Amino acid sequence: MNPNPLVSVIMPAFNRARTLPAAIASVQEQSYGNWELIVVDDRSTDTTRKVVGELAASDSRIQYISNKRAKGVGGARNSGMLHAKGDLIAFLDSDDVWLPFHLEETLRMMQDTDTDVGFALWLERQGDRLIDPFEEAHQQERLRALKRSFHSHSEDIVVMHNGLFERYVKDTLCIFHINTMVFKREKLQPGGMFLEDFHIGEDTAFMINFFDHCRISLQMKPHSIYHLSPDSLYFFIDRREIDPDRLHLDKQALQKLEQAGLQALAFKQFLRQKIAACDWHDRKRLLLLSSYTLARQYYTLSYIHRFEKRKALRYCLQSMKHNVNLFNLLLMCYILFSVKKSNNFLRRPIDLW
Repeated sequence: MNPNPLVSVIMPAFNRARTLPAAIASVQEQSYGNWELIVVDDRSTDTTRKVVGELAASDSRIQYISNKRAKGVGGARNSGMLHAKGDLIAFLDSDDVWLPFHLEETLRMMQDTDTDVGFALWLERQGDRLIDPFEEAHQQERLRALKRSFHSHSEDIVVMHNGLFERYVKDTLCIFHINTMVFKREKLQPGGMFLEDFHIGEDTAFMINFFDHCRISLQMKPHSIYHLSPDSLYFFIDRREIDPDRLHLDKQALQKLEQAGLQALAFKQFLRQKIAACDWHDRKRLLLLSSYTLARQYYTLSYIHRFEKRKALRYCLQSMKHNVNLFNLLLMCYILFSVKKSNNFLRRPIDLW
């Protein structure tokens, strides 16, 4: 790999005039300087164009392009990739930031490990709190298990190749983030662009295209800060603090969670189709696991809507379509007989994530 390659940084933006300066500054503050930043405006109605234009006037590495029609975050990233000139491509969302060493350390890791794609972990900001989601015991064990399964290049770096997609499916391996992804543009598969009709999971659907086709390295320390903001489609609320038995009292949050849940289901159906196309020896078991995951998601939608009988019944039937179990059978009874009191047993399968 060229020791000093041009990195094309793609930043989709929609009405992010307020957060763009910090995001762009985090790119300008990188210790690695050979980059171009392509900000893709997805038909914003605020002052996004003006903000980017002022910053680009003082830094020729910054470019502004605007979509002729709104394409969503996936389509905006596609537009950016089509304009990219770099040998490497990286992504950063317009309300998040990189730590100053991200590009330098990722490129060094990719060179040292001879890998095609580099990832790192991240931190999450919820209001004034900065959270390390990988400090939790189960996440630490997951990372240790990953190092045992693949090649540990060093204490903090693991290299993965064959079997990564299967491992991702089995372990719900949520350790890859689009904001830390850097890849060789030559490794982009035909038809492997972002799916524009996905609004949740479009980043994961894109990233898993590289699994098992490329050598992938992961730096097990944070390289970026992901903001869980109120205007995010998925992370608009801290799900750790949600009481599912009181959620019906907040109609706005309930409606947004329903929308996010349905978008997540669309991605999980897509993932199921990819599993069905694999020739793994335990594919049947993984399809059963996928069915249970879909059933659990529909169950969650049914539970949080149980005070709206018709909608709750519809979601409960969808849950039973994928996997009939004691939980959705009992929930069906609770809905039919209008039982309003909470039930700790019925709360157990709820998955608001």
